[in-house]
Amino acid sequence: MKKQRNAILNGVASRIRQLLERYDESSVISHDTTKGNLREAYLKQFLADFVPHPFAIKSGFVTDSCGNDISPQIDLLVFDTTSIPGFNLGEFITVVPLETVRLVIEVKSRLDSSDYDQVKRQQDSIRQMRFVGGTLDRKFMGSGGCPGISQIVFAFESTCSKETLQKWFDDEPSLEAICVVGKFCMMRDPNTNKTESVESDAEHSEVLHLVTTVHGTILRTDRALRERSAVDIGDGIFHFEPDVGAYLTFDVP
Repeated sequence: MKKQRNAILNGVASRIRQLLERYDESSVISHDTTKGNLREAYLKQFLADFVPHPFAIKSGFVTDSCGNDISPQIDLLVFDTTSIPGFNLGEFITVVPLETVRLVIEVKSRLDSSDYDQVKRQQDSIRQMRFVGGTLDRKFMGSGGCPGISQIVFAFESTCSKETLQKWFDDEPSLEAICVVGKFCMMRDPNTNKTESVESDAEHSEVLHLVTTVHGTILRTDRALRERSAVDIGDGIFHFEPDVGAYLTFDVP
């Protein structure tokens, strides 16, 4: 935890307190689906300020241009708004092209061991999809497999032990962090691939580390995808960019 406070840290700490107050308020609602939707909305509003431009955050589904089934519904998707637009199904739900997604987030009122199956289904579905891109003149088109999309799990409560959650990290390489408010945040180190844990304290360091991980993962994933788009095809290095035509007007290789 930083010893020297600054204006941004003070502001984020205040937002965390507001998030937890709203969580407590929602406890008066007995309908689990409504309560879950409210808590998802609270977290979305909290994280929106920390999603860097030009990325947006919405609930929805991931799809690709090759005709594969869309993913299960995902609580929160962080995606690039500058290339292929998502297809909005309503004010809060959108279908997002695979090429634009940078992070998926699951929100749980109470995290249970069975929730890993949901994370696995989402990632297995995404791994069936294919990235498609082309040069700006569409002279060259290409497609490639998807290894999964970086994922974070956020929970207000949990019945899972750290040992159980460590197995999740061991089994699912796309899992970047699991944060349980008031307890801890477990994070995968991008350099060593080892899992680190930060305990909760009076400053809610676990949430502060989650915000740092969200921001860093978005930028790191975006950079990796852009580096991957630079392909040497023999005539030089060409940059393959997402193309809405692959979704609307022409088949892809």
